[in-house]
Amino acid sequence: MTIWHFKGELLHRDGVSAVYRFFPDHVMAPDVSGTFRVNLTFFQSEIVEPANAAARGLVSTDEYCVSALVHKIRKAPSTSEGPPEQVFFVA
Repeated sequence: MTIWHFKGELLHRDGVSAVYRFFPDHVMAPDVSGTFRVNLTFFQSEIVEPANAAARGLVSTDEYCVSALVHKIRKAPSTSEGPPEQVFFVA
């Protein structure tokens, strides 16, 4: 059985987009991270700096991790303060 522990930390928000640092496995490999940008209107994302999770021996890929975190950002309660500071995906 595989368990994923994805984590995203908000770095900054710029208008309708936000940049997050993502961790493809923040439990077993806390030093492996990358960054992605997400459009907060359409929830389209792009990886700015890859973590290269699969190449480092992690089960997840960067794309799968970012997709799961964007889903969590999209489902987070809307506040006037903007997107969530941290998001987690455990499966």
